[in-house]
Amino acid sequence: MFYSSQMATKKTKKTSAQKRYKTVPIPNTITPVPGYPNKLVIYKSPSSPYWYARYFVAGKTVKKSTRTEGKAEALKFAKELYDTLNYRKQQGLAIGSAGRFETVVNTIYVDQQAQITRGQLSPITHESYKYRFNKHIIPYFKDIELERINYLVLQNFLNYLSTLPEQLRVSTIRLYMHQVKKVLIYAQRSELITHMPQFPKVGVKDNPRGYFTTREYKSLAARARALVGKEFEVRKVANDAADAVEPEITVYQQLGKTDAGRQIRKVRMTRDLYELIVFMTNSFIRPTDIKNLKHKHVDVLDDNHTYLRLNLPASKKHDKPIVTMSKAVEVYLRHKKYYKEQELIEQQQREEQEAAMAAKLAKQRQQASKRMAKHGMTIPTLTQREAKQLRKQENLSKKSSKRLPTLTAPENYVFLPQYHSNRDYALKQLQRQFDILLWSTGLRNNVQGEDRSLYSLRHTCIMYRLMYGEGMDLLTLARNARTSPEMIDRFYASKLKGEDNVAMLQSRRRRTETKATNKSERLALLLAEMKDGKI
Repeated sequence: MFYSSQMATKKTKKTSAQKRYKTVPIPNTITPVPGYPNKLVIYKSPSSPYWYARYFVAGKTVKKSTRTEGKAEALKFAKELYDTLNYRKQQGLAIGSAGRFETVVNTIYVDQQAQITRGQLSPITHESYKYRFNKHIIPYFKDIELERINYLVLQNFLNYLSTLPEQLRVSTIRLYMHQVKKVLIYAQRSELITHMPQFPKVGVKDNPRGYFTTREYKSLAARARALVGKEFEVRKVANDAADAVEPEITVYQQLGKTDAGRQIRKVRMTRDLYELIVFMTNSFIRPTDIKNLKHKHVDVLDDNHTYLRLNLPASKKHDKPIVTMSKAVEVYLRHKKYYKEQELIEQQQREEQEAAMAAKLAKQRQQASKRMAKHGMTIPTLTQREAKQLRKQENLSKKSSKRLPTLTAPENYVFLPQYHSNRDYALKQLQRQFDILLWSTGLRNNVQGEDRSLYSLRHTCIMYRLMYGEGMDLLTLARNARTSPEMIDRFYASKLKGEDNVAMLQSRRRRTETKATNKSERLALLLAEMKDGKI
């Protein structure tokens, strides 16, 4: 045992010695730079065919690869290194690894982890930062000194991003450039560089999501209701197109219709999707708000106007309550009532199952007692089989007591509350169902070819207010939708034409009394049930 550990120690020492040997300068290659201090030299090592430059300054030994095999070029590089390091010393700037691009990035990671702890940054945003840094930014800038990053270097990086095989979108390229700028701002504030270089401009073309016309919206809602309970599958099949770039394409099919290709997943259409479509089109909320929306965030108000006040957690630096249309009240109460009834039905079924099992166990014991009495014996303690059935009944009772109607409790979620512990998955399920609905209705793209997604329902809600709202102003609409008037104009109202609001353009201001919300019979009935405590 001692011998093996001794051998392992020797082997470790040998390996570390070999690593050191590869980076140790070859003695006959060490060359001082003529006309400069003896501390500035160039040399070669067994680890690389290139020359290295070495200089001792401010108590630190700085080594840099010259990236050249020519001695004249190596001497020129060493002189530039000498000037740079002495300049940094005079300016009080960092010397060595502290001034490297990657070192600053790692410092930014530490700061972002602290922001996550304080709740100021989401883990998903942090991971997106890391992905972009590791994908293209660090590989490009790792060998470039921070003070050497100027407009030309940034322009070359922009050109590099623009010519990648994956053809990044302009908005994505802008994110990459923003992260590079973040590093340089941090470097300047940390006094690693003296000034910020100018950045090349990246023009971003606005890409508004297509909204649904009133006819398309009615078709979408009707189809969503008809598909409740049906199952579909997502499959990958061979791409037979002559000019195909991808070998496989994604297709949607009703479950069991075909076995072509390979199955990716099954998707069951739920009632929640139908209710969500109507709710989002009448509540201004974003899809990401859906996974956070709890019953405690919802206040039902029924006075001169009937609406929901949504006190959602802050999103995109907006924390003001959202006021919904009256239709959203009807959807919310109906949806809540449905889940409450479903829980009562499930509880009743569990109680019936427990009662049936108890009756079965009592009957078995009665029969066993009769058999034992014939032989003049008393029934013993529980048999192994009976004990097992009794434990099963007790477990059901415990499970039932834990599963009291809670899906409509204040702390639970409004949509797909059964996925309480994984809200990202709940939102993903709704998005997958919506993708199938768009495929089923043929509404994936509008007539202009613009792509649609779950976010298009928010776009539709805002567009309907701009088109059909009386005297609607952008500031009120923007604040209620938790955005800015500029964003409303750029991303939502960009499709709005003057002809869409002729009546508003030709209208005259007049005094009118505040009109109460017109309630439908269904909404009035649901409000009455809520006040009676039934919902």
